[in-house]
Amino acid sequence: MSVVNRMKSPALLSTLFFILFAALLFRVVWPADQVLQSTDYNYGLMGMYKSELPEAFFEGFWRGAPLLGRAGHLAPTWTYLTLTVLPLDFFMDWIYAINLLIASGFLIAFLRLRGLNGLPAIAGALTAYWLGSNLTLLLPGHIEKYGVLVFASATLYCLEQTLQKASWRWSGLAGASLGWMFMHQADLALFFGFLLGAYWLLGIFTRINTGWSKRVVLHVPLLLMALLFSWESYNYAMRTQVNNVEILKEGNAEAKWNFATQWSFPPDESMDLIAPGFWGWMTQHMDAPYHGRTGQSPEWTEDLQGFPNFKSESVYLGILPFFLALLALIHFRERKAETLFWGIALLITFLLACGKYTPLYALFFKLPLVNAIRNPNKFLQVFQVCLGILSAFGLQALLAEGFSAFNRKRAGVVLFFISLVAGAGSFIIHPESASQLEAFARSPWAQQAAGILQNRQLALLHLSLMSAAGGGLLMASNSLRFRKYVWAGFILLISVDALLLSRIYLQPTQTRFIKENKLAGFLKENLGEQRVYTIDNAGLHNFYLTHLFPYHHIAFANITAAPRLQSDYQQYFTENNNDTITLFQEFGVKYLLLPRATAQQLMQQPGMNKIFKEAYSYDIVEDPRGGVTIAPNSNGQHVVQELLIPHERFALLPVDDGTNLNQARAGKVLHVLQKPSGFILQVEVEQDQALLRLSDHFDPNLRARIDGGKAQPLQKLDPVFASLQLPQGIHDIELFITPPGPGILAQWTGLFISLLIGFSLLIFKKAK
Repeated sequence: MSVVNRMKSPALLSTLFFILFAALLFRVVWPADQVLQSTDYNYGLMGMYKSELPEAFFEGFWRGAPLLGRAGHLAPTWTYLTLTVLPLDFFMDWIYAINLLIASGFLIAFLRLRGLNGLPAIAGALTAYWLGSNLTLLLPGHIEKYGVLVFASATLYCLEQTLQKASWRWSGLAGASLGWMFMHQADLALFFGFLLGAYWLLGIFTRINTGWSKRVVLHVPLLLMALLFSWESYNYAMRTQVNNVEILKEGNAEAKWNFATQWSFPPDESMDLIAPGFWGWMTQHMDAPYHGRTGQSPEWTEDLQGFPNFKSESVYLGILPFFLALLALIHFRERKAETLFWGIALLITFLLACGKYTPLYALFFKLPLVNAIRNPNKFLQVFQVCLGILSAFGLQALLAEGFSAFNRKRAGVVLFFISLVAGAGSFIIHPESASQLEAFARSPWAQQAAGILQNRQLALLHLSLMSAAGGGLLMASNSLRFRKYVWAGFILLISVDALLLSRIYLQPTQTRFIKENKLAGFLKENLGEQRVYTIDNAGLHNFYLTHLFPYHHIAFANITAAPRLQSDYQQYFTENNNDTITLFQEFGVKYLLLPRATAQQLMQQPGMNKIFKEAYSYDIVEDPRGGVTIAPNSNGQHVVQELLIPHERFALLPVDDGTNLNQARAGKVLHVLQKPSGFILQVEVEQDQALLRLSDHFDPNLRARIDGGKAQPLQKLDPVFASLQLPQGIHDIELFITPPGPGILAQWTGLFISLLIGFSLLIFKKAK
């Protein structure tokens, strides 16, 4: 009898292990005023989202940034629902860990349903979710991908329950999980959807033997629930990720192919899968930057335009999961069909992750919607889950009685041989070798060549040590006395790899600079409903735009997403010849942020003293409590300049010329009250007619109610602005977002039905 079978509660063991492991892995968030660093969905941005919730689900949101702002509704995703109920700091500290814990729990439950013991299932979940991209993508902050991981795992579990019990309830929950997965990030969900769909079809035709009628019945709740959740997700993805991308609308075939395959995984960089950081950690790393081809601009090889690569995560999974997966494929007599399925899935997802470097993706690219997906290397996240399942099968097979002592010894010898080769490679690489350094002399990484070589040396040494340790475990498994410890040994080694990655990719960030920022206090007190503009998007100003301003709801007019700039914005900038002063006026910019040296150069230009005046200045100094802080200083190194020419967010202009702010007004804006979902204005129109011009981006879902009357749509003032025509007199105007459409209402309906189904399953189980 195995050690797992002697335990009273394998589920309790798994839960306790992963909670303690997550607490250790995420130890950087233990100190106060310190949260997990996450670039895209950072502390400031999530603080803004939280301040809008739960109203943004039902009433919508109307933001003043970036550029001319955004309006819409937040979908009831797992991410936003948890953000609604959890304190912000706790959410930022632990949401990634929570997602990984839930995904691991569903995968372990799936593997247990497939007859695996608890410890192999734990090893499989560790490989699937606590290594590689599925762990390290939390640093760039791809939080919605973690929602996909949660519901991909939940879908797999529910599908297995459906196949085993032929239950329409479980089919409905499988459809709900599948649809909810698409609500988080449609492209990665589509990649997982191919795998889950293949598993379902294989199971429905090979394991359901009650005739075609039962098979059809089991499909109905799955498809209906998936449709309720995913229809709006599809429409949203088409609006924001396809229809607004010029290359996808008007580009030629080559441009579309380059756009879609830029982030392909080069197969010749596969050493990164088993030797941690062999090709560098990430593009931005100071000492050992990523120096491969993932994310390379298509024009880089021709004229060095664009960038040589861009990668923010590690794909490292370790030698042991691959070796266990290989053992599963070799020793597959007891699980022939499913081992073959997961083996084929592993191979196909790897080839698809390679994108433009293999012929298979050229065929895949022809499928509907696929040419709008930019990152083939997202398939590595699917590949990783397949590897986790196969490695669990391999560990189960390895410690089974049917696995002979001779085969264990032979497998151990193979790992020892790998250890020897990797060790020799580590010995050959030398960071001070002139010939090895010369290989990087003409590359963008010449200055970091020594660090890169040292990292390669350490990567091969790590591979050598892990292979040797695995070989030792295989040899020890031939002894009945030590075999029960081999299970834990493999789990320990895989956990060590996860801890190694956490040292690089789980980094803390201070929140005090955001919360107690005196510059933000000045802007919030004096800005009103207007916007700010930073002179550049890099360095400190980039932090303002991505963290500080969102947290404090400070509207800004910078371009932060130029590669996907909408066509109407492109038209605006073309027509205005990129006239910056005009942009400040028409975008409602009141303050300009820039270094003092740049401000002095600006004010030396003719006429600038009539356009700008200094309103605030400050220095960045060390905070005695740690980090840095804002110190106001009348002669500080950083300056806030106030725009003196007209720059209203709302202006009443003559109807016949609603685009020129440098003219007499047709009335006055008496009062402005800003709400998360819109504005309440009081205006006085002094002419027969006036045009209320908003320095906000036109959206067909924007509405106005004049003097409590019927809601009416705003008009588009070419090429980008929203406007409203008004008669003479004093008017109270409410500007707001239309209520959620049928797609979002369908998602809420799906959530309600899912809860009912889950509750019925719970009641049914208790009744038994």
